[in-house]
Amino acid sequence: MDVPPRLWDVKNSRASGKSVEAQKINLAVDKIRVEVNRRYQELMQTDGYVTAAKLKDAYLGIGVKQETLLKLFEQHNAEFEKKVGHSRAQGTFTRYRTVCNHIREFLPHTYKREDIPLKELNLTFINDFEYFLRTEKKCRTYTLRSSPSSRERASAGKGKNRRRSDTARNRLTP
Repeated sequence: MDVPPRLWDVKNSRASGKSVEAQKINLAVDKIRVEVNRRYQELMQTDGYVTAAKLKDAYLGIGVKQETLLKLFEQHNAEFEKKVGHSRAQGTFTRYRTVCNHIREFLPHTYKREDIPLKELNLTFINDFEYFLRTEKKCRTYTLRSSPSSRERASAGKGKNRRRSDTARNRLTP
């Protein structure tokens, strides 16, 4: 960003005056300040300390490894697949793979990108993804209430498929 020396107020670290140019400069300076502060907080949380060089690199995106949603999901699925048949079920793996494929379709459709950094995930993303699933993929909510319980299935058999304990309980109840 180039700032004409005549507009810069060294004491306040801002452009002086009320001109459109000064307002644009000050808005840009404020955005930079907010982003630098955000990066500072992130570094403090992850590393416990901050240096000027680390902060500069984080702000510029140099050497920062960004985890992305699809990359992480695919890694999870690859690890999960190895456990299928041992401690994990094939049906669960199939559902994870389906969700990953839906996200792969959702990102270009809604966000015009192939993947998204985990740091950008928020409530809006979740709501957008749910809307995509309901409208584009015609998915609906599946809950335990939307399918008959084992007790309802057993009693629907009119004694044929009833468990012994259900029959005994019915005899004891007036």
